[in-house]
Amino acid sequence: MLFPIVSGACGLLIFWVVLDLWFGTTRVVMDADQVRVKNPVLALGSTRRYLPSEFADVRKKISMQLGGRNGTAYYQIRFVRSSGRDLVAGEQIKDKREAERLATQYKNILGF
Repeated sequence: MLFPIVSGACGLLIFWVVLDLWFGTTRVVMDADQVRVKNPVLALGSTRRYLPSEFADVRKKISMQLGGRNGTAYYQIRFVRSSGRDLVAGEQIKDKREAERLATQYKNILGF
């Protein structure tokens, strides 16, 4: 009885990860008062709100790499929070220049 429950839960987790990779998007809306981040998968998800003062830096980071050392790198944009816990605001960005452009744009808006 335990094996079907555990394997079914693992299957659902893998299915959710695949849905996120195929259909997941990130929407970041920034203004002077707040930063809103929404990561929906198939229109499911909530919007999280943060104050711009909560962030100390914005960085790009390689989140995964396919094809070994010379393979394709995928980047993510991370908002470094003053509390120490990072906020991911963009994932699976294949183009390094696009990731750098987004990180620079976010830094300029936040005033870093």
